[in-house]
Amino acid sequence: MAVFAPTTALTITLFGLAWIPVGVSGVLTATLNQRVFPTDLLGRVSATKGTASGATLPLGSLVGGGVAEALGTTTTMELAASGFGFTAVYVLLRPRIRRLPAVETATPDDFDLETETH
Repeated sequence: MAVFAPTTALTITLFGLAWIPVGVSGVLTATLNQRVFPTDLLGRVSATKGTASGATLPLGSLVGGGVAEALGTTTTMELAASGFGFTAVYVLLRPRIRRLPAVETATPDDFDLETETH
């Protein structure tokens, strides 16, 4: 909806509000990692995720900038929003994802995770 807002201020506000669930998800993911992965592997898992995220950020920025240059800002924001929509539909269509336990009760077995210490 931010793409179709009549003012820039409303667009910025709505786009900012859309990122609140992303922040919440980040905290829940970090908590889940701490519950599921053995303590001796937690640093390795965090470093791998951080490296992959940091390494792909410049590429995503470059592609996003290229898309915005070629198609315009509005179309680029629409594409980004459709990515979030696709994720929501994917979760709705995958019953196993919807049946995952709450973070505070998750175990490695819930994710078919096998480690040497588990």
